[in-house]
Amino acid sequence: MTNTSDPSCNSSVIVIGAGAAGLTAAYDLKRHNKDMQVQILEAHNENNNMFGGRIRKLSNFADFPIDLGAEWIHGNPNRILKDIVDTKDEEINDKLRRINTKQYQFAPFHEWRKRQGWVVTVSVEYEYLWKFVNSTWHDFFGEYIVSTLPQDAIHYGCVVKAIDYGADSNNNIVKVTCQDGRTFCANQVICTVSLSVLQQEKIQFHPPLPVKKQRAIANATFEPGFKAFLEFSECFYHKNFNVHKKHKRSHGEMYFYDQSALHSNKHQHVLAVFAYGDMAKTYVSMNDDDILQTLLQELDEAYQGKATQYYIKGVVMNWSAEPHVGGNYSSFRRGMAPMFTLHQPLDSKVFFAGEHVPPGGSEYGFVHTAALSGRAAAKAVVCVQEGKKQPFPWRMWCISNVLGTLCCGLEQWLFFRDLDYMD
Repeated sequence: MTNTSDPSCNSSVIVIGAGAAGLTAAYDLKRHNKDMQVQILEAHNENNNMFGGRIRKLSNFADFPIDLGAEWIHGNPNRILKDIVDTKDEEINDKLRRINTKQYQFAPFHEWRKRQGWVVTVSVEYEYLWKFVNSTWHDFFGEYIVSTLPQDAIHYGCVVKAIDYGADSNNNIVKVTCQDGRTFCANQVICTVSLSVLQQEKIQFHPPLPVKKQRAIANATFEPGFKAFLEFSECFYHKNFNVHKKHKRSHGEMYFYDQSALHSNKHQHVLAVFAYGDMAKTYVSMNDDDILQTLLQELDEAYQGKATQYYIKGVVMNWSAEPHVGGNYSSFRRGMAPMFTLHQPLDSKVFFAGEHVPPGGSEYGFVHTAALSGRAAAKAVVCVQEGKKQPFPWRMWCISNVLGTLCCGLEQWLFFRDLDYMD
């Protein structure tokens, strides 16, 4: 693709965002046709390999790499990872560890349990989870996807401010303009930015988004959230513990878990903290130092000041403060009807992908479904370019419009009563 303001340029596809969805979309498009011109516009700069979106790696904190963002694999990893890329089972298995969450011990956080309304339990939502050991999600995408793309495929520092999908209706050209003045054009665009970016209207669409898509964007939830890692000189807490905190009258959860034990590291003592939703709201408004100090205070309450005594260092990844992310992941706790509308393309020119539009209509918020949404968008683009009928996401439609309505009561009437939702 040529960096030009000339609308006559004739490139195939622009992918906005180099996260799990965007990278997988580009990977699939190139796998379908290695000569297809695919360019990825990534808002973050090139320093430290800033591809991955909410997949991010920290290499210099401990003797093992840390997932600052997405960390777990929910489900069979051989199936999930092979659904994303072509790879061999043995290549995957060498980098994974199966975690039995029931083996995690409950830590005696008696002071927390005394607080009115708090629920502190051992989390056993999933009996078994998988994670990368001495590796990360970022390494996976780097090794199996980014390495297969042309070296100049990703344009870093491209903060998209406008998508003009009516620029040249005769030639089906879409123009994408970045904040630094760079302008790109293509036949189709796959937009994989976070739901928060859409909600804050950081990208202007021309023509404007349909009213029902605007309503869907506004009525979906993008949860605030953060992760933190704290290293201590002594293991004053129980080994292999996982504490789950939530409030009876609010949405969201908070986890404290032994990161070192997950990597079988007996020499360092690193605790991880993950919070989202209402449980994260107070924290994400603080600076990083204040977040760490607040977490230490909470640990001190349970362990008689030992957390501060043995504290060495800490790091915070405040996803809510990230300007190109704005939070953790989507949530449809107010109803799933918006999901199908979020997914709908614009004039067969602009397609949407990301964890907020999982192709199966469920498991939103996960890395693998974000990746598969990129695959679904790539397939739809190929169908348009080859003159074939686009596949209709029946499963998403059923979950969003039938099961979602049954489970969530009058969500259709509440959010879409003044719209012809299924025109």
